[in-house]
Amino acid sequence: DGYSDYIFKSVNNIPGVKILPAERLNVYDVITSEHLLFSRDGLKRAVEVFGE
Repeated sequence: DGYSDYIFKSVNNIPGVKILPAERLNVYDVITSEHLLFSRDGLKRAVEVFGE
């Protein structure tokens, strides 16, 4: 599934928050976001998928 249940439950009801696994990250979401927050494992996975 790409993310922990506790993270999903924590942010699910916050307006404007979008949660997705590193594999689904895309340029549009990055450039239209005011902030990006990664878990340590999520950042490692994003670097594996997209490179540094």
